[in-house]
Amino acid sequence: MREKGSAMRIFSSLILVLSVTSVVWGQRQERKPSDGYVVVPSENVLLVIAAQTAVPIRFENTKLLMSVDGRDLAVSYTLRNISQKPIRYLTAVMWTSFATGGSLADSQITSGMVNNSLLMPGQTLEHQSEGTVQLTDTLRDKLKFTGSLKAIVVLMAQRVTFADGTVYDDNATSRALLSYFERVSDNMESRKNCPDR
Repeated sequence: MREKGSAMRIFSSLILVLSVTSVVWGQRQERKPSDGYVVVPSENVLLVIAAQTAVPIRFENTKLLMSVDGRDLAVSYTLRNISQKPIRYLTAVMWTSFATGGSLADSQITSGMVNNSLLMPGQTLEHQSEGTVQLTDTLRDKLKFTGSLKAIVVLMAQRVTFADGTVYDDNATSRALLSYFERVSDNMESRKNCPDR
Protein backbone atom coordinates (compact mmCIF):
# COMPACT_ATOMS: atom_id res chain seq x y z
CA MET A 1 0.00 0.00 0.00
CA ARG A 2 2.89 2.35 0.75
CA GLU A 3 4.21 1.78 -2.79
CA LYS A 4 0.88 2.93 -4.27
CA GLY A 5 0.94 6.17 -2.22
CA SER A 6 4.50 6.84 -3.30
CA ALA A 7 3.59 6.29 -6.94
CA MET A 8 0.67 8.73 -6.61
CA ARG A 9 2.99 11.40 -5.14
CA ILE A 10 5.42 10.93 -8.03
CA PHE A 11 2.57 11.06 -10.53
CA SER A 12 1.14 14.20 -8.89
CA SER A 13 4.57 15.86 -8.93
CA LEU A 14 4.95 15.11 -12.64
CA ILE A 15 1.48 16.51 -13.35
CA LEU A 16 2.44 19.72 -11.55
CA VAL A 17 5.70 20.03 -13.48
CA LEU A 18 4.04 19.40 -16.85
CA SER A 19 1.17 21.77 -16.01
CA VAL A 20 3.59 24.59 -15.26
CA THR A 21 5.21 24.15 -18.68
CA SER A 22 2.18 25.40 -20.57
CA VAL A 23 2.93 29.03 -19.72
CA VAL A 24 5.89 30.09 -21.89
CA TRP A 25 8.21 27.47 -23.29
CA GLY A 26 11.22 29.23 -24.67
CA GLN A 27 11.55 32.06 -22.20
CA ARG A 28 15.01 32.23 -20.69
CA GLN A 29 15.23 32.58 -16.95
CA GLU A 30 18.09 33.88 -14.88
CA ARG A 31 19.93 30.84 -13.53
CA LYS A 32 22.93 30.40 -11.33
CA PRO A 33 26.00 28.95 -13.06
CA SER A 34 25.73 25.81 -10.91
CA ASP A 35 22.24 25.07 -12.25
CA GLY A 36 21.69 22.93 -15.30
CA TYR A 37 19.34 20.56 -17.06
CA VAL A 38 19.22 16.79 -17.33
CA VAL A 39 17.73 14.81 -20.19
CA VAL A 40 14.46 13.27 -19.00
CA PRO A 41 14.68 9.48 -19.41
CA SER A 42 12.31 8.26 -22.15
CA GLU A 43 11.25 5.33 -19.98
CA ASN A 44 9.66 7.90 -17.62
CA VAL A 45 8.40 10.56 -20.06
CA LEU A 46 8.36 9.67 -23.76
CA LEU A 47 8.98 12.55 -26.18
CA VAL A 48 7.56 11.81 -29.64
CA ILE A 49 7.26 13.70 -32.91
CA ALA A 50 3.86 13.60 -34.62
CA ALA A 51 3.83 12.04 -38.09
CA GLN A 52 2.12 14.66 -40.24
CA THR A 53 1.30 14.45 -43.94
CA ALA A 54 3.14 17.03 -46.07
CA VAL A 55 4.58 18.86 -43.05
CA PRO A 56 7.20 21.39 -44.26
CA ILE A 57 9.41 21.25 -41.17
CA ARG A 58 11.16 18.40 -39.40
CA PHE A 59 12.12 18.22 -35.73
CA GLU A 60 15.66 16.91 -35.25
CA ASN A 61 17.88 16.27 -32.22
CA THR A 62 14.98 16.56 -29.79
CA LYS A 63 15.45 16.21 -26.05
CA LEU A 64 13.08 16.74 -23.16
CA LEU A 65 14.98 18.43 -20.32
CA MET A 66 14.31 19.17 -16.66
CA SER A 67 16.24 21.57 -14.49
CA VAL A 68 18.27 19.95 -11.72
CA ASP A 69 16.07 21.73 -9.17
CA GLY A 70 12.97 20.16 -10.75
CA ARG A 71 11.29 23.52 -11.40
CA ASP A 72 11.68 23.95 -15.15
CA LEU A 73 10.92 21.74 -18.13
CA ALA A 74 12.40 22.58 -21.52
CA VAL A 75 12.68 21.13 -24.98
CA SER A 76 15.90 21.20 -26.96
CA TYR A 77 15.39 20.80 -30.71
CA THR A 78 16.42 21.70 -34.23
CA LEU A 79 13.78 22.60 -36.83
CA ARG A 80 14.67 21.99 -40.48
CA ASN A 81 12.79 23.46 -43.43
CA ILE A 82 12.25 20.37 -45.59
CA SER A 83 10.05 22.15 -48.12
CA GLN A 84 11.05 23.80 -51.38
CA LYS A 85 9.86 27.24 -50.20
CA PRO A 86 11.19 29.81 -47.71
CA ILE A 87 9.23 29.96 -44.43
CA ARG A 88 8.25 33.32 -42.91
CA TYR A 89 6.16 32.26 -39.86
CA LEU A 90 5.75 29.02 -37.96
CA THR A 91 3.91 27.70 -34.94
CA ALA A 92 5.20 24.50 -33.37
CA VAL A 93 3.34 23.06 -30.39
CA MET A 94 3.86 20.53 -27.64
CA TRP A 95 1.00 18.61 -26.00
CA THR A 96 1.28 16.23 -23.05
CA SER A 97 -0.85 13.28 -22.01
CA PHE A 98 -1.88 15.44 -19.02
CA ALA A 99 -3.61 17.80 -21.50
CA THR A 100 -1.06 20.56 -20.93
CA GLY A 101 1.26 22.31 -23.32
CA GLY A 102 1.03 24.97 -25.98
CA SER A 103 3.13 26.85 -28.51
CA LEU A 104 6.88 26.48 -28.37
CA ALA A 105 8.20 30.00 -27.90
CA ASP A 106 11.75 30.81 -28.87
CA SER A 107 13.86 33.95 -28.96
CA GLN A 108 14.34 33.26 -32.68
CA ILE A 109 10.59 32.99 -33.31
CA THR A 110 8.77 36.19 -32.34
CA SER A 111 5.00 36.13 -32.85
CA GLY A 112 5.57 33.25 -35.22
CA MET A 113 8.12 35.18 -37.31
CA VAL A 114 11.39 33.33 -37.87
CA ASN A 115 14.51 35.43 -37.10
CA ASN A 116 12.93 38.57 -38.62
CA SER A 117 13.89 36.94 -41.92
CA LEU A 118 13.14 33.71 -43.77
CA LEU A 119 13.96 30.09 -42.99
CA MET A 120 15.24 28.95 -46.37
CA PRO A 121 14.83 25.40 -47.75
CA GLY A 122 17.28 23.08 -45.97
CA GLN A 123 18.10 25.72 -43.36
CA THR A 124 17.77 24.90 -39.66
CA LEU A 125 16.65 26.79 -36.59
CA GLU A 126 18.08 25.55 -33.28
CA HIS A 127 16.72 25.88 -29.79
CA GLN A 128 19.27 24.38 -27.43
CA SER A 129 19.21 24.64 -23.64
CA GLU A 130 22.54 25.38 -22.07
CA GLY A 131 24.08 23.57 -19.16
CA THR A 132 23.05 19.96 -19.67
CA VAL A 133 24.50 17.75 -16.95
CA GLN A 134 24.65 13.98 -16.58
CA LEU A 135 21.70 12.29 -14.89
CA THR A 136 23.28 10.64 -11.86
CA ASP A 137 21.52 8.18 -9.55
CA THR A 138 21.27 10.98 -6.97
CA LEU A 139 19.58 13.33 -9.47
CA ARG A 140 17.35 10.50 -10.73
CA ASP A 141 16.08 9.95 -7.17
CA LYS A 142 15.75 13.68 -6.45
CA LEU A 143 13.73 14.27 -9.65
CA LYS A 144 11.74 11.05 -9.13
CA PHE A 145 12.73 9.52 -12.46
CA THR A 146 11.91 6.02 -11.27
CA GLY A 147 9.31 3.44 -12.12
CA SER A 148 7.27 3.13 -15.27
CA LEU A 149 6.23 5.53 -18.02
CA LYS A 150 4.31 8.48 -16.56
CA ALA A 151 3.59 10.71 -19.55
CA ILE A 152 3.84 11.17 -23.29
CA VAL A 153 4.87 14.49 -24.83
CA VAL A 154 4.13 15.15 -28.52
CA LEU A 155 5.84 17.81 -30.66
CA MET A 156 4.19 18.90 -33.90
CA ALA A 157 3.93 21.68 -36.47
CA GLN A 158 0.59 23.45 -36.17
CA ARG A 159 0.92 26.17 -38.80
CA VAL A 160 3.57 27.32 -41.27
CA THR A 161 3.31 30.39 -43.50
CA PHE A 162 5.59 30.53 -46.51
CA ALA A 163 7.17 33.67 -47.97
CA ASP A 164 4.75 33.52 -50.92
CA GLY A 165 1.76 33.69 -48.52
CA THR A 166 0.65 30.06 -48.86
CA VAL A 167 -0.01 28.18 -45.62
CA TYR A 168 0.45 24.69 -44.20
CA ASP A 169 -2.17 24.31 -41.47
CA ASP A 170 -2.65 21.26 -39.24
CA ASN A 171 -4.64 22.94 -36.49
CA ALA A 172 -7.28 20.18 -36.81
CA THR A 173 -4.74 17.52 -35.76
CA SER A 174 -3.43 19.73 -32.98
CA ARG A 175 -6.96 20.26 -31.61
CA ALA A 176 -7.77 16.54 -31.98
CA LEU A 177 -4.61 15.55 -30.10
CA LEU A 178 -5.31 17.97 -27.27
CA SER A 179 -8.92 16.76 -27.10
CA TYR A 180 -7.74 13.15 -26.93
CA PHE A 181 -5.26 13.96 -24.15
CA GLU A 182 -8.02 15.80 -22.26
CA ARG A 183 -10.18 12.64 -22.39
CA VAL A 184 -7.24 10.49 -21.27
CA SER A 185 -6.47 12.91 -18.44
CA ASP A 186 -10.13 13.03 -17.34
CA ASN A 187 -10.28 9.21 -17.42
CA MET A 188 -7.13 8.97 -15.29
CA GLU A 189 -8.54 11.51 -12.84
CA SER A 190 -11.85 9.64 -12.50
CA ARG A 191 -9.99 6.37 -11.90
CA LYS A 192 -7.92 8.07 -9.23
CA ASN A 193 -11.13 9.25 -7.54
CA CYS A 194 -12.74 5.77 -7.70
CA PRO A 195 -10.31 3.48 -5.83
CA ASP A 196 -12.61 0.46 -6.20
CA ARG A 197 -11.87 0.13 -9.92
